[in-house]
Amino acid sequence: MNEPKHGGCQCGAVRYRANNLRDNSHVCHCRMCQKSAGNFFSAFVGVPLTDFSWTRGQPSVFSSSEHVDRGFCEACGTPLFFRHDKSSYISMTIGSFDHPENIPLKFQLGMEARLPQMDQLAKLHDKGTTEEDDADGAIAIKSSNRQHPDHETSSWSSALENAMAQPVVFFDIAGPDDAALKSFYSSIFGWELDQAGRFSVPVATPIKGAIRKDPTEKRIYMGVPDVSACLSLIEQSGGTVDAPRFEVPGVVVLGLFRDPAGNPMGLVEMDGDVPHVP
Repeated sequence: MNEPKHGGCQCGAVRYRANNLRDNSHVCHCRMCQKSAGNFFSAFVGVPLTDFSWTRGQPSVFSSSEHVDRGFCEACGTPLFFRHDKSSYISMTIGSFDHPENIPLKFQLGMEARLPQMDQLAKLHDKGTTEEDDADGAIAIKSSNRQHPDHETSSWSSALENAMAQPVVFFDIAGPDDAALKSFYSSIFGWELDQAGRFSVPVATPIKGAIRKDPTEKRIYMGVPDVSACLSLIEQSGGTVDAPRFEVPGVVVLGLFRDPAGNPMGLVEMDGDVPHVP
């Protein structure tokens, strides 16, 4: 189990790298692990401290007993680790790894508190995938998903930042006289425009934009994780699609729609907090 593995919390504020795993992946049924996970059990695998590093952010810590710390993300609450203060390794929650399916279990312990519901799992009615059981809900979840993807990202906004509505990431201003528009916005608002009419508006995060001659309409672009899924939700909610998901190679992925009132809007597909470049 020597291949480096990455993981982190749900919101992406805390990320880690494990260069080597111990051969002790397990489930613990003890009552403390049940409470720390808010679930039937906790699942851990050890990582030697010499092979472990936090790559983004730092976890918060609760000392659940005299010698034991349990780490979690302060922003989203994801349980991340168990560590005895005299141990040479840290036990990471298997579910917080990007690919927990690649970490098979070796044993279970804490059997004195094992819950009787565990025996029910194999006999429960199988309602299938989320897409099969709740198709509309699956689309809504996918179009507004704030969970960090299961891979490394160069930048990412944490749950506290992502808790707001989906961001506006681009807008353009259209009119028949682009020179006049450039002069207007640069003189009144102090926007710095280049020869092509491109500008950045100083807000919390700069919103990219451009001056265009045609068409003579305004279109605001919202950043979403999945353009196609969001367009489907828009249609279900009374909007119409002007252009389904399309790629501008090497630049951006877009989708165009009109809200129920007919206002033209657009979508930009995002990788975290930056536009996806196809």
